[in-house]
Amino acid sequence: MTADPEIKVYTVLPGDQFIILASDGLWDVFGNKEAVDLVRRRPRADAAEALVAKAIKKGSSDNVTAVIVWLDWGTKM
Repeated sequence: MTADPEIKVYTVLPGDQFIILASDGLWDVFGNKEAVDLVRRRPRADAAEALVAKAIKKGSSDNVTAVIVWLDWGTKM
């Protein structure tokens, strides 16, 4: 176990819809595209919970936490 987080830097562009922040328990069983596809198919209010539930169903043996950051780029919700 390490206390050093894995950090990646990306440029967020106006066409980007959301950012998925999740623990390794989610990424152990999900690929990037699969996670993005699942989030796009779900209502915003359910997307993070759906990711966590699916990761557990897929057999993740680690802690599973997910947060979706929606990028509305100044649009009204």
